[in-house]
Amino acid sequence: MRTLILSLSSFAFVLISFKIKAQDSSQLFLTTGVGVITGAGQFGKAISPSLAFNSGIELKLSNKWYAQVQIDFNSLQYDQQIKDNNSPYLFRHTNSSLLLIGINSGYNIHSASKWFVSVYAGAGLVNVGEPRINFDNVNLIATQSVIRKTGFFGRAGTRLAYRTNSKLLQTIFADVSYWGSPVKVQGGNVKGLSVYLGTRFGI
Repeated sequence: MRTLILSLSSFAFVLISFKIKAQDSSQLFLTTGVGVITGAGQFGKAISPSLAFNSGIELKLSNKWYAQVQIDFNSLQYDQQIKDNNSPYLFRHTNSSLLLIGINSGYNIHSASKWFVSVYAGAGLVNVGEPRINFDNVNLIATQSVIRKTGFFGRAGTRLAYRTNSKLLQTIFADVSYWGSPVKVQGGNVKGLSVYLGTRFGI
């Protein structure tokens, strides 16, 4: 809930702070989306499909090429799969955070209508939290902690977009991307699939 409030607040702040331009005349765009993220492989066994948010700044390089800085922030349901050496228990039904900060380079394929398709690839930094329960057998106390892991990730995706007549929404899109990192959580590389519905508007 806190993540949702933060995302909505940020979006409202952007609308108030920037004068929205016509999308045909703008070289700079803001993007925001909401969707679902799901893990893959061994990592996918440790997390459940969860609500996800992203925001970005997109720079138009030419009529077809663009560059984008994108931030994805998610709260994942986490189910520990491998026991810790100091614990006989598995930590289940808790939350773990995942943050992706990346730079994408993309190419827009326009049609004669208002529809267009984008393909892109990028890389960046991933930060993921791994919840843990720590036991003090002497004092009979259990405490929770989070082990954070950071590394590089790569991403490739596609975006189906439609240019509307709305001055606010301007362009709405559906975005699907696959990303992966050598960072390991619960015996598997951090990787997954993200699906977003979002909007893009010029500033």
